[in-house]
Amino acid sequence: MKLLKIFLTLSLCFLFCNPNEKKFNLNEKLKDFKISGYVGQISPITSSDRSAFNPGLSIGIGLISPVEINLLKQNLKWGLGFGYSNLKGNTSSNKKVSTASLNLINNFNKIPLIFQLGIGVSDDSEFGITGSGIIDIMHKIPNEKIDVHIGIRMHNIFNVTDSWSVEHANTLYGLNLILSHSI
Repeated sequence: MKLLKIFLTLSLCFLFCNPNEKKFNLNEKLKDFKISGYVGQISPITSSDRSAFNPGLSIGIGLISPVEINLLKQNLKWGLGFGYSNLKGNTSSNKKVSTASLNLINNFNKIPLIFQLGIGVSDDSEFGITGSGIIDIMHKIPNEKIDVHIGIRMHNIFNVTDSWSVEHANTLYGLNLILSHSI
């Protein structure tokens, strides 16, 4: 839990900091942010995960910054995401995963897809505090009042052992409906 608090504190500092700005105005900072929410279904991929768990529900919220960063000649939007997944247990108890992630978002000019890469920390009911890697591929559905996307999600969960070695824990995939709007 301490690692999750440190991650959230650093993420919020990164979200609101601008070294060139002399006066901090929270209302001005928040007006161009987008808030998003998603609901969907999550399923295990590997055969061992499929034998242990059935598909379940996945929900979450996110905050997307209006500030872009340039990485590898790409302008990326970034933000924070908080998600919860619950897979129904077959041979074991239900698997609950809560995730906090820092997301990088890019839509390439020549294709109508939006890519989101998330790196974060998860609280897994089976493994405890773990690392997470998330890839979302989304397609925008035309709507004038609110941004609506349908997306495919790949979620890898990595367990870090006491000797600091990284082990693969679970691989999950899902389908999501994402709604977002400016604050």
